[in-house]
Amino acid sequence: PLLKEKPLGRDFAEAHDLVGRARAAGCPLQTAIQRRRHDSYDFLYRYLMSHQLTVHEVHAHLHLGKGNPPGSQVTSTGGWRSNRQNSGGGILLDAGYHLIDLVMHLVGPFDVVSSTLISEGHLEIGQGIEERAWVLGRNEHAWIMIDTWLRGNPSDSGPSAYQKSEGICLQTSGGVLYANRSQVRLEQSVLCESDVAWKHAMQSQLYDFANNILAHHWEDLHFW
Repeated sequence: PLLKEKPLGRDFAEAHDLVGRARAAGCPLQTAIQRRRHDSYDFLYRYLMSHQLTVHEVHAHLHLGKGNPPGSQVTSTGGWRSNRQNSGGGILLDAGYHLIDLVMHLVGPFDVVSSTLISEGHLEIGQGIEERAWVLGRNEHAWIMIDTWLRGNPSDSGPSAYQKSEGICLQTSGGVLYANRSQVRLEQSVLCESDVAWKHAMQSQLYDFANNILAHHWEDLHFW
């Protein structure tokens, strides 16, 4: 059995091919999707479901706080990540995947209206490694904006540092909800506080993986 993190492919055809190869080889496959399993985001999901809220607008961001000092023209993090043939893409495939999965988990599938990729301060047309990406989407109920960034806003700790930041804001029929890995808020009221670390989310996924192996249960559609 295989426990696979991140995308199964860069598009549906690649993902379908990998799943088919795993099945043909008798290797059950399970994806490890961490953000949707984190305590705070799981609380947000359950809150939306239990209160039957309609989401009208979503803003999600994930800034990694990495990269070269401001003013530097070099944006690559080096190694395999700087080679598109090996990495498959830049920040949108790397960090954006997690945000897209989280948004789909909370509000369902959506259509891409537009996307903007930036590399070294210029528009990237899909041939290089983008350092920032914005995706605008729409589904039956909501407008969706996703912002992924290798760097981030300048940090107070020095001119060469960037702020690592993530969060999701939802305008709903029951008010504005905001969540990150430390808490969930409704307007200014804190609904939930959680440990920022991934330990519990990772443990729960490994627990499920072990149970699926023991029970021979592999009907998990999360990788779609």
